[in-house]
Amino acid sequence: MRDGSDLVFVFLLLLMAPLVLLMLFFFVTGDVLAKISTAIVFLALAAGIAVHVRIWRTYHYICPACSTSFKPTFTRSFAAVNCFELRGMTCTKCGRYDMMEALKDKSDPGWKNIR
Repeated sequence: MRDGSDLVFVFLLLLMAPLVLLMLFFFVTGDVLAKISTAIVFLALAAGIAVHVRIWRTYHYICPACSTSFKPTFTRSFAAVNCFELRGMTCTKCGRYDMMEALKDKSDPGWKNIR
C-alpha cells in the first residue's frame, strides 16, 4: 500500500538538489563567509538527518483503527507530516491514514512507558 510519501520524498529531494548545487558553487568560488555559511547549512542538514535516524530506529506506531503496531520505512517516516508527537502515517495492515502517536520501543535503553 502506497500513501504517496515516497513520491513526496523524491519531490523534496528534487527541490533541494538546486539548492545543494548552489551552495556547493558558493563553497568552491565564494569568499570565506560563503564557505562558512555553506558548511553550517550542511552540518545542520546532517544533524537533522542523524536525529531522524535515531527517532526512526527507536519509535513505532499503533494504528487507532486496528491496533496494529508497525514501524514504517525510513523514507515514509522522513516524509510524513508531523505535528509535535503526532505523525501522519498509513497503517500497513488496514491501509487507514491517520495522525498516530510515536511510541518508544521497549528495546530502547531509554524506554519509558508513555501510556
